[in-house]
Amino acid sequence: HTLWAESLHRDGLFNIYRNTNINMPPLFVYIQYLISYPAVELKNYSLLFLKLPGTVFDILISVLIFHIVRTKLNYENPSKYAPLISMALFLFNPAVIFISAVWGKWDDPLLSLLLVLTIYSYCTYREGIYYSLSILSKMQGLILAPILIRRRGLLKLIVPFVLTIIAALLPFVGGLRAVYDNVIKLTFGSFQNITINSFNFWWLFNWSGWGKEWFDAPSDTKLYYFIIPKYFGFLIYSLASILLVLYIKKYEYKFQRLCFASFFIYFTFFMFFTRIHERYMYYCLPFLVLIISVERKFLYLYIILSITFLLNLYIVYTPDPAKPFYFMYKIPAFSIGISVINLIAYLYLLVYLAKNVWPNFFPRPRASV
Repeated sequence: HTLWAESLHRDGLFNIYRNTNINMPPLFVYIQYLISYPAVELKNYSLLFLKLPGTVFDILISVLIFHIVRTKLNYENPSKYAPLISMALFLFNPAVIFISAVWGKWDDPLLSLLLVLTIYSYCTYREGIYYSLSILSKMQGLILAPILIRRRGLLKLIVPFVLTIIAALLPFVGGLRAVYDNVIKLTFGSFQNITINSFNFWWLFNWSGWGKEWFDAPSDTKLYYFIIPKYFGFLIYSLASILLVLYIKKYEYKFQRLCFASFFIYFTFFMFFTRIHERYMYYCLPFLVLIISVERKFLYLYIILSITFLLNLYIVYTPDPAKPFYFMYKIPAFSIGISVINLIAYLYLLVYLAKNVWPNFFPRPRASV
């Protein structure tokens, strides 16, 4: 981010895709441009300005969670403290703080904010604007697309979506080829490994001990045992998408169900897609907090996933042998154990989802005598 800020400050906004290898979409570039001047000129505070957007977006997400729980989910929740508790659960999550305040990555909080706004604005014209902005902030916004599929109200999504995309690209109209090469071609052609340090399904194959160096992980396009990981991950995502479409349709697109579907599709993305960074669990957390405000049994799941997420971040981020617990990445069984916990959580949610879609296929508990 530092190099991109320096280039934006030196060469201006409209030359960034020609002069650098930045692979982020235009909305990210616009925001980076806004902080480029203080980040470069005020050198003693450059780190502060580079990290500041992440903290701001975290706070905005927590405020949005407070508002949604108070206005959209209050009929499901008798507790007057639920909005404040939900807000605190997200804002003071150590993993959330670690990404923004320690790592300084603010693209993931930005995308998450726009994803929640998209679901919050479901079936309104604002939905298309927010969803286009989510993709314009980070290409991972595309993962939400199956949740937005429906028979009615698609024009409210498509028209604002297209117009917003056009408006955002207009300043770069003279260099659209550079935008395509950097954002589309470079993004989808980079990091061709089964995992980029995310403790997901693919990390279970780390018994050979490639450690925390993602570039030592196997290629995702070669036959690995009896599957090609890249296409297997997409297959699981496609099947999960079909199941989620049936789920939200059955429950008539209620907001609570949309939140669960959004959480589950990004959890599927994290667990089974290849080329996944450890930070991508972040997209799950805001939606899971919203679910907890209605179904408190998921609080335990939130705690478990927050712990595994934080450990994943810490183990990958810690390059200094002098730091505490540096040894953890050297023990394959430890990180594989985290992956196993994540996988068990996913299977639990999959069963929960299947029971909601096809309740007749699951035996009901016998009534006590």
